[in-house]
Amino acid sequence: MIPCPSVYDIYLNKIMDPADRYALEHYIALFLLGQRESIPHYVVLYGGPATGKSTILHILNELFGNGQIEYTIQMAKLSKTHAMIIHDADVDKVIQNTINDQDLKDTTFFIATNALPKERDSNVKILCMTGKKIKKSIFETIIYHGLYAMKEEYKAYCIDQLYQYLYWNNKYSSMEGETE
Repeated sequence: MIPCPSVYDIYLNKIMDPADRYALEHYIALFLLGQRESIPHYVVLYGGPATGKSTILHILNELFGNGQIEYTIQMAKLSKTHAMIIHDADVDKVIQNTINDQDLKDTTFFIATNALPKERDSNVKILCMTGKKIKKSIFETIIYHGLYAMKEEYKAYCIDQLYQYLYWNNKYSSMEGETE
């Protein structure tokens, strides 16, 4: 098993509840493995100002890399990207403008917002921030010298966590991925 990077633990344990942190890691692993159909169409990071939502979106941008992320709906349609990152959005408007668009049917939207969407179904997963703050000096150390520098280890960690989940829940008969 790959050990969890300590900076990652410090940061996410502070800003997310364990269940939401687990869901985020699960979605990241599925995305990196190309199993996007198992991810909700809209992953919403919900919380007050300065609670870490945008930082997580920046981390996703680093993890997914160039060519995977778009920031406007028009560009996502043109480039057929697999993920869109939207900061400080009205989630209901994003859903209304994209839910039936066939050009975006394979796109996962990662959205940060201060307001909960009114419409919620299986296409929308809300991950809540705890609202706990971290000191700026610790934040800068964790983010700029830790998470960004460790992105390959973080990818491996998320994928390893997903495989462990699948293995222990009898989804795979071996860690090599043979299905039952």
